[in-house]
Amino acid sequence: MTQRIPNKPVIINNSGKVLTNQELAIWSKKLAELKTGNYAKMLSDGTKVIKVNKKIIFSKGTFENPVINRIVVFDDELEMSLFWSFL
Repeated sequence: MTQRIPNKPVIINNSGKVLTNQELAIWSKKLAELKTGNYAKMLSDGTKVIKVNKKIIFSKGTFENPVINRIVVFDDELEMSLFWSFL
C-alpha cells in the first residue's frame, strides 16, 4: 500500500517495489558492513535504519534473512536529513 501526503515523504510497505536493483544492492552491502562493526542507526526495538539515495530503509530480521519493514522516500536531501535527525 502506498500513501502519498502532500509535502510529506511517501511511505511504502512491503506490498510495493520501490527499490531499484542497484539500491537493493547498496542496502545489502551496507547491511553486510554492519556485521563487521560499521555504524548504523538502530531503533530501540532492534530495527536497523539505513540511508540509500533519497530513501530511508527500516529493516528487521537477521543478517542472513533481513526483512524490510518500511521504506520512506524523500523529494530532497534536506527533507531526508531532517527526518534522519529525529530518529
